[in-house]
Amino acid sequence: MFEIIKSEYINIVFLIINFSFIHLIADYIFQTKENALNKSSSIGHLFEHVSIYTCVWLVFFGVNVFFKVLIDKQTINNFHFLHIFYFIVLKFIGHFLIDYFTSPIIKNMFKKEIYYTEIPNTGVFTMMGFDQFLHFVGTLINWFIFSYLLAALHFIKF
Repeated sequence: MFEIIKSEYINIVFLIINFSFIHLIADYIFQTKENALNKSSSIGHLFEHVSIYTCVWLVFFGVNVFFKVLIDKQTINNFHFLHIFYFIVLKFIGHFLIDYFTSPIIKNMFKKEIYYTEIPNTGVFTMMGFDQFLHFVGTLINWFIFSYLLAALHFIKF
């Protein structure tokens, strides 16, 4: 029993580390200069940024499924695919909404050079941290609750 619980905690920790790393790659490394500078004022640039961001997540899940099926010989059933599908769709929507509201604020703060304020510090770096906090919490809520429930609804007979 204790081994199962320990194993589940380890899986969750690795999942959080993987999701944090994928977010870093998707949100920063694959963000173009044009999208970074213009997503706050252009829906087109925001849409492109979020589309690229989502594609990075799709690649991650594609590689993950590939290794589970071909290397580990695990079976991936319809529930797993639906869970991933809903996660990706909700990830796109959530990331779009968060950046839609936070990007203009962050850009304006940089423009006005509001880097730091008196305590409580509400400068641009705090706002960037809050933006990342929203993405992180949104990712966890999406994975563990929303996308899981949406996938489960497909198998409930009403």
